[in-house]
Amino acid sequence: MWNLRVITLVSLLLAAVAAGCTSPSLPDIETVAISDISVEDAAEATVQAIETQESLYATSTAVAQDNAVEATVKAKEIEEAVDATL
Repeated sequence: MWNLRVITLVSLLLAAVAAGCTSPSLPDIETVAISDISVEDAAEATVQAIETQESLYATSTAVAQDNAVEATVKAKEIEEAVDATL
């Protein structure tokens, strides 16, 4: 039984090493002669992503502030209702 475990482990290790040593079928980025995206397109996409992130942050901040104002108003209403019952 012990020998079977050792043989299985060695076989799996050899398969893993063999799979890691084979070259991928996809070309490396350095070997691609013509790229589908230009540097300008990549820069524009980066700027748009940053602007979108800033917009999302501003929106979430505004919503959080609005929710805080609503919560404060509600707390004041509850406080006044409690004071009125005392």
